[in-house]
Amino acid sequence: MDEDRVPEGGHTGIQEAMVAELLEQAHQMIEVELDTNDQESVHRAIAWQSIDRLLIHPASSQGVVPWILEEAKVDLSSSAPYVSERLTLDVWDNLLLDTGGLFDEFLWDTDWRQDELMDLAPQDADAVAKTMGLDLEVVQALPHSPSEAELWMAEHYIRYVIWKDEVIRDSNMSASERAE
Repeated sequence: MDEDRVPEGGHTGIQEAMVAELLEQAHQMIEVELDTNDQESVHRAIAWQSIDRLLIHPASSQGVVPWILEEAKVDLSSSAPYVSERLTLDVWDNLLLDTGGLFDEFLWDTDWRQDELMDLAPQDADAVAKTMGLDLEVVQALPHSPSEAELWMAEHYIRYVIWKDEVIRDSNMSASERAE
């Protein structure tokens, strides 16, 4: 994860907990698809898009295939690798929630899980936080509620980043790859 994408003062514990929860929910939806043999595989396709963009084919550098995909021998050249029978729930668990997967792309550590600091008396919490090197104002801060304009700008920025990634990826493809 690039340091320039981390907000000044770092992510708050609440933001990190929200990201972790979203990854967990994605995992649960994939589990439902696998349990019900859902042929649409919508959630797997969405999760795979992030795995492909952030882990396998990042625009900014040479990607590295996660070890779990190599071990499972998933055919990454397939038009829909996310429906491979080799992608078991354990493999998805590693890709979404374990070290080396999407968890690492978004979360540097698990400080956000230290909710016991919030339950201590303020003077005790401060002492523990100083020992651990935590800034409780950052960890316990409430996220900013965006205005309509901020939401619009964020949405357009995300669309720009996706477009830019696709343009870079297309420009790196050979003519024969584009013809397919």
